[in-house]
Amino acid sequence: MTPISDHFSVEELTFSDVALRQGFDNTPSTAVLSNLTRWAATVGEPMRSLLGVPLRVNSGYRCPTLNAYIGGAENSAHMVGCAVDLLPLGLELSIAFAILRASALPFEQLIFECGAWIHIACVRDASMIPSRECLLASGGQGHWSYHVA
Repeated sequence: MTPISDHFSVEELTFSDVALRQGFDNTPSTAVLSNLTRWAATVGEPMRSLLGVPLRVNSGYRCPTLNAYIGGAENSAHMVGCAVDLLPLGLELSIAFAILRASALPFEQLIFECGAWIHIACVRDASMIPSRECLLASGGQGHWSYHVA
């Protein structure tokens, strides 16, 4: 494993079973690795400390081919290494979302997706001020619906 922070590795933030099965090359560029490192430092590690539980990554970096294949947004922050979908292990998702929403974490976007996982993104440029957008998502592949939380 190649550590990118105390609790996250390059491999876990770039692994995709879909990419593996479909033969997509999901290898991140240097710029994406830089963004993933910034995500871990500004959002990932602070989130883990705040929640006090390990975080299981469901989806991190997605190459454009993978993102299109799974029905991700055309401008998805996943494609530049600035967003991760995850589960807090040992903590109810709705409680984790409420804690994160009420926190001072510098996230760009926080989404409680379908009651199944949490999407958290950092800003795409370190000089930007995070918007701290909080959304609830429902629907499915290609038919997502977002509402302000």
